[in-house]
Amino acid sequence: MRISFIVRPGDDRREAAAFAAAEGLEGLELMYHAPEAGAFDDAEAMLAICDQYGVAISAVGVWHMGLSDPPEAGTREIIEEGIAYAGELGADCFFTGAGEPDSDDDVGALEEVWPAWEELCMAEAMDLALYLGHKGSFLGAESQVAAAVNRVEGLGLKLDPIGIIRNTKADPYDFLHRFGGSCVFFHAKDKLALTDGEIEPPPGLGELEWGKLLGILHQHGYDGWVSIEPHGKFWNEPGNRWRYVRLAARHLRQFMA
Repeated sequence: MRISFIVRPGDDRREAAAFAAAEGLEGLELMYHAPEAGAFDDAEAMLAICDQYGVAISAVGVWHMGLSDPPEAGTREIIEEGIAYAGELGADCFFTGAGEPDSDDDVGALEEVWPAWEELCMAEAMDLALYLGHKGSFLGAESQVAAAVNRVEGLGLKLDPIGIIRNTKADPYDFLHRFGGSCVFFHAKDKLALTDGEIEPPPGLGELEWGKLLGILHQHGYDGWVSIEPHGKFWNEPGNRWRYVRLAARHLRQFMA
C-alpha cells in the first residue's frame, strides 16, 4: 500500500507536491468538483511538478456527475476529458459517480455503460472506480451496492469508511468485508461523536479502528493507495491541513507492508 492525500480545487499543487516529498508521501490525488469542459488543461505543468518532487498521481476524481447520466446531462464529454487527463498524468485510478440515470433500473443502466467506460480506462492503464452517495451517484444504500457488484462485471469501488457510515448507514467493517474485493481506491478520514456534536480528527485520533479496517483490506489482497482526506472546517483551514495529513500518515503507516 502507498499513501497519497487529496489536493482540492484551487489548492497550490506545487506546494502539495513539495510537502509530499518532504514527508516521504508517495502521491497526490487530484479532486474536481463538477468541472466544466476544458478544465483539464494543465497536464504538462502537472507532470513537471510530479517529476520535480518525485511524486505520483494516485487518482483523479470527478465529483457530482457519473457514468450512467442521461445524454442531456452533458457530463459524458467532461468525464472523457477527465479520463484522458488522468491517463496523461499516469494516474493509477480514475473515479467518478455511478450516475443518476433516467431509468427504472439504475443498476441496469450502469451495467449497460460500464464496459465502454472501463475500456477507456484500461487503455490508459488505469483502474476505474465509483464513489458512493453524493450528487452524481445513485449508489446510496448497501442494497444498491450489492446489486451493482453482483450485476456489473469487474465493477470497481472507491471506498471510504466514513462515507460508508454516512451514505449507506452500514457498519464500515462489515461493509468493507463484504465489498472490499471490489475496492480499487481507498480514502481515509475519521470522526468522533461527542455529547454536543461531532468533530473530524485525523485517522488515529477519532473513533475508527484503522488496524481492523486495513486488516480487512489486506485480507482482500488490496495493495493500492490509501488516500488521506482532511475533512471538516477546522482541518481544512490552511494552518491545519498539513498537520492533518502528517498525523494521519504517521498512524496509517504502521498497518502497511
